[in-house]
Amino acid sequence: MDLQAALSESDRGTLLHVRVIPGSRMYEISYDVWRKELRVKVMAHPQRGKANQDIVSFLERYFKNPVIVTGATSRSKTIRVDNSFKETTTILEGVVHE
Repeated sequence: MDLQAALSESDRGTLLHVRVIPGSRMYEISYDVWRKELRVKVMAHPQRGKANQDIVSFLERYFKNPVIVTGATSRSKTIRVDNSFKETTTILEGVVHE
């Protein structure tokens, strides 16, 4: 599994390329090989920014200061975290479901 394809280095941390799946029954992070992005399932529905708040609070469990950089109204988002590229890769290897 090549998780690094879903990541980019930034001057302020690491960028995660994410596809959000709102309204799920559980929280989960997986890797979409075809799209080369992370699939993040959240329980909140996409109403009035609730799914965006939910994804940020979910990612705060694993990463430092997650912020949605692009895609606030889209399912595909770019999220910046303050962790280094290596740190982010190590964290994801431990939490990503195949």
